[in-house]
Amino acid sequence: MRNPERGSSLVEGLVAMLLLGIVLTGIIPSFLSFMDANSRNELRTGAVQAAQIGLESLRKVQASTLPSSGSSSPSTIQVGERAFNVVTHYCRAAQWCDAVSRHLRIEVSYDGDLLYSTETVYTELR
Repeated sequence: MRNPERGSSLVEGLVAMLLLGIVLTGIIPSFLSFMDANSRNELRTGAVQAAQIGLESLRKVQASTLPSSGSSSPSTIQVGERAFNVVTHYCRAAQWCDAVSRHLRIEVSYDGDLLYSTETVYTELR
């Protein structure tokens, strides 16, 4: 009489490992791609927050006292664990600059890569 509680053979174990390897080969690249996209999105979100902080700091300044041309020196703004470099450019669009308003362009970079830029016209309310 044969024993009904016979165990798995070595061949069955190897086939199972091979199938698992094939499945993981298909899943791992997708997972790595997802992780890379997630990291890029976290960086961009941090860059947007750094730009908002930079713009918020300019709200305390009267528009007429801001430069009418040129750029600020890079400032470092810490968002979470990352330090972003923020540069403000003044009056690149001269038609939006006068005695009470300034055209501002904020550029945010991280490790030398430009991640985010935004523009606005800053004016004083009377």
